[in-house]
Amino acid sequence: MEHYKKGIPVVHSVARKTKEIRQTHLLMVKERASKATNTILMPIIFFQFMPMIGFIVFPLVMEAITGFN
Repeated sequence: MEHYKKGIPVVHSVARKTKEIRQTHLLMVKERASKATNTILMPIIFFQFMPMIGFIVFPLVMEAITGFN
């Protein structure tokens, strides 16, 4: 059986294009992951750190109020 030798070899260009598509997709996934990290960070700050700060500050405020009387 004889190999077909006419035409343009497209193996290299298809492989190069496939690599470009994979890199673009990976970059998009990394971008979405970094945005998700920022999105998750806001509720953590609000629901965890704010009550903790209130827990620390509330006794100080109460002491200051009762101290002035």
